[in-house]
Amino acid sequence: MLRLVELHVRKFRDLVDGGPLRFGPGPVFLLGPNGSGKTTLLELIGVLLGDDLGPLFKEEDAVELSWVLEAEGEGETPATRL
Repeated sequence: MLRLVELHVRKFRDLVDGGPLRFGPGPVFLLGPNGSGKTTLLELIGVLLGDDLGPLFKEEDAVELSWVLEAEGEGETPATRL
């Protein structure tokens, strides 16, 4: 099983470029006011996991994404993808 370790999003909708988001093991909570990008972030993570792009990306979007995935479990090889 792969786990999302780090995600860096630039130039996409209402997400502010504040550096990479790092995810530790266990639950992750997204807190923020309406319109701060919580749903957008979840949709982007869904895309990384293989969801259909659907209405998420528009032709004029110039999104820059980089991410790090890590293998979990015995005998698995860590994977990094940019």
